Amino acid sequence: VFMLFVEKRLLLLAIPLGLGGLFFLPDTILNRILSIANFADSSNDYRIRMWKITLELIRDNWLVGVGFGHLPFKAAFGKYTRTMPTYHAHNTYLETMAEMGVIGFIVFISFLFVLFKYSIKKLIKGNDKYIKIVSSGILSGLAAVLVHGLVENILYIPRIITTFWILVGLLLTLVQIKEKP
Repeated sequence: VFMLFVEKRLLLLAIPLGLGGLFFLPDTILNRILSIANFADSSNDYRIRMWKITLELIRDNWLVGVGFGHLPFKAAFGKYTRTMPTYHAHNTYLETMAEMGVIGFIVFISFLFVLFKYSIKKLIKGNDKYIKIVSSGILSGLAAVLVHGLVENILYIPRIITTFWILVGLLLTLVQIKEKP
């Protein structure tokens, strides 16, 4: 993602290097990557069961959710299962929907959509290379957190959520800086 905004020609170099780098990964990491699509893997099976239960919770609390934070989620989740204690849904988007309902989910997704759309638009039109590089790096970091959010809800961890919002603030500040003529 970062290279698409900074230097597209580097992407042609990065793809073969990235693929070639797979051969040098330790076996434990390579096996973990290969297990991602294996639904018989215990961690994948666990996540899928968590998601199904969370979807039931969402179905019953779809408008405003069960309440913000892991304690209301944990209390509500316990009513749906007694065999799998958990503190979160292992998915940022399902967790957001479960906690804040469709209203909170739409606000969250709309905010992210506007943030990325506005930032990318400014990046494409901008001429200041430094601002483009820093903004691209921040956008890439935010994108990585959001993609990781598909398999884990890391936004409830204080250090990560604080860093996330600081990066959002920096990004919004950078894209508003007037460029020199």
